[in-house]
Amino acid sequence: DLWSVYNAGLGQSWVAISVNWKTLSALPRGRQNLAGVEFDIRGIVQLSGSDLKVSWPEYPDKAEGIPVGQRCRKLHFLHAAEGEESYDTSIGAYVVRYADGQQQEIPIVYGKDLIACDLGPPQHRNPPIVAWEGQQAPTLPILRLFISTWDNPRPDIQIESIDFVSRMTRAAPFLVALTAEP
Repeated sequence: DLWSVYNAGLGQSWVAISVNWKTLSALPRGRQNLAGVEFDIRGIVQLSGSDLKVSWPEYPDKAEGIPVGQRCRKLHFLHAAEGEESYDTSIGAYVVRYADGQQQEIPIVYGKDLIACDLGPPQHRNPPIVAWEGQQAPTLPILRLFISTWDNPRPDIQIESIDFVSRMTRAAPFLVALTAEP
């Protein structure tokens, strides 16, 4: 449940006051199956980046302590970026915190895990997997969200929480939903 860390809504332009088409208003809400994974979709956790910081200084560079409180074999992330970056650049990370005090960092790599939400289909040797695409109206640009799946190397240890961290590159990552697969 990301409710405690959402900082933007789906039905509003969360990154551009003058660009009212850049919303996720066409994205279905609640429990939805996207790319074969059930996600609970309610809002956006937008982190900052070097370019976004100029126009939207209120976005944080990290969201810490996202509660998980369970064991799982896989984590699925429904995410994208605001802004472009060079392919193969680490733009952020998910830091998995286990109940035994250990942690594991999952890098978010531009071009592999996600790209900017408003770019055309990924054109890369190993493109990110598109989980959803939609547009507010037929004449407006298509927005895309991507799915990344991480295989937990320690499925028998409970994950207490996850930190979502920006590397403050030109591409600012955002997270829409997170699913733990038992």
